[in-house]
Amino acid sequence: MQEKYSFYYQKNNKLFNNNILVVCYRATTQEIKKYNLTGENIILFLKSKEMDELIGKENVSYTTIVNKAFNREIYLRIQSECLLGIYGDSHCDCEEQRTEFIKQLNDNDGIFIHMPQEAQGWGLFYKCQELELQVNGRNQDGKFIQCMTRDDAQKYLLQTQKFNDKRSFELVANILKDLKLSKKKFVVYTESEKKIEELQSYNIDAVKFIDFINQRITCENTSEYLIKILNETHTYDKSTIDKLCDVIISRKYNERTLETLIEIINRIRTDNNYKIDEYSKKHLLNAYNEIICGEEKNYILKYSSLTKKQNKFSCQVNALIFKQLLKIYKHNIFDRICFEKIYVFSNKKSHDIKRVRTSQVLDIRDDNCPFFIGQVYNIERMLVKNSNEVIENSTSISKLRALFESTEYEYIKRHEMITYISEGDIDEISVYLKRIPNIENWVLDVYGKSENIRMFINELANQKEFALLNFVNNIQLEEGDYSEFNLRFSDLDLAVNEELDYFKKLNEGAKIYGNRN
Repeated sequence: MQEKYSFYYQKNNKLFNNNILVVCYRATTQEIKKYNLTGENIILFLKSKEMDELIGKENVSYTTIVNKAFNREIYLRIQSECLLGIYGDSHCDCEEQRTEFIKQLNDNDGIFIHMPQEAQGWGLFYKCQELELQVNGRNQDGKFIQCMTRDDAQKYLLQTQKFNDKRSFELVANILKDLKLSKKKFVVYTESEKKIEELQSYNIDAVKFIDFINQRITCENTSEYLIKILNETHTYDKSTIDKLCDVIISRKYNERTLETLIEIINRIRTDNNYKIDEYSKKHLLNAYNEIICGEEKNYILKYSSLTKKQNKFSCQVNALIFKQLLKIYKHNIFDRICFEKIYVFSNKKSHDIKRVRTSQVLDIRDDNCPFFIGQVYNIERMLVKNSNEVIENSTSISKLRALFESTEYEYIKRHEMITYISEGDIDEISVYLKRIPNIENWVLDVYGKSENIRMFINELANQKEFALLNFVNNIQLEEGDYSEFNLRFSDLDLAVNEELDYFKKLNEGAKIYGNRN
């Protein structure tokens, strides 16, 4: 015992607000390797009301004291090391769970075990690389790849096919046996079914108790909860699922949260063996359906005296989009292609945003198009701050120039784009496909009622190869804020010719599909 354990009776611990017996177990080199530990020292903090009286007696072994100090159920927390969490990282809830359990020990007897198993046993060095990919999407050379889920980041870093949690709790069971505690009943503060099952496999009488955890679920750590649901390692109560869904529906999530949610939805729909409770399944599906489209807004079209209530779907698409649209609709749905400039102004007092869109028609599908080649038209759109109203009106170049000299508005930026436009060709929706200078792919905007947008998106999603690079509305693209800087084509003529060639091929493809039918 003396070779492996050291004991320290700590009086008036400020964190536990009590006297604490500290037990340090020093793992051997073989144990470190076998159990994938990231350090040799395992620390236990034992708190019991009986401890003071027992510890005062001379010549009593610590194992005897520990055994006698716990006569009832023992509250237990096995905390895998998370140094970044201790130092304030908001992307997990490890530190919150640690402090919540310690608060519980103010009123209950229990044991807190700190396990050196940083990053599921992969270590802190690896953890920093993984989080950089998750949060910022960059590798260690600083190159942006993409923001990844926890599992995808590990697959990228370790070149593995499946996420691997290297932790083991067998050593914890062995320590409890050494301390003569293995026959006691443990109420384990955890949300992990896997942890309970593993302890039970080592003949530890363990049950799960999670009511203590006061989860502070945020947009930063939602993905940590979802990845555990995806991997079937944790189950959560209804209130936790409700909090997760609230974050999702509010659209205040990050990219890795969205990717993990979509993986969960795909498993729900395709994997009959996926172990997820009905409450979680129902509410996560509902949350997903809520965010496929953007929020409904009132579009007040002053130039036509109409008001429309409609949603918007925005995402990036690849070059497959052109042929897939032909396959689905058997014709070119875009009635025109335009070179457009978006000028953005901000009201100096209210900070409402005014966007002026100038469109020059480059080509038309046929004579049924309401515009002719070379025609220029201008639309002004007012986005009222903290409102769901969008006010549109026709305007002129002279009014646009006047805005630059206005004392009421401040000029912010200008974006160029080449846009394929379909207004009214597909029932109940309008479709815009945009090539924008700083975006590698095209941006797809779809306006209409949410159910009609979903039908359109589902048609594209049902294709064998995916043109959609996101199945959920991308809130970063929703209002057209593609960049905080001016965006202009470095070679406008080349860009225009490339897109006109696509438009020509759409018309030619439409004739082929028309002949087939």
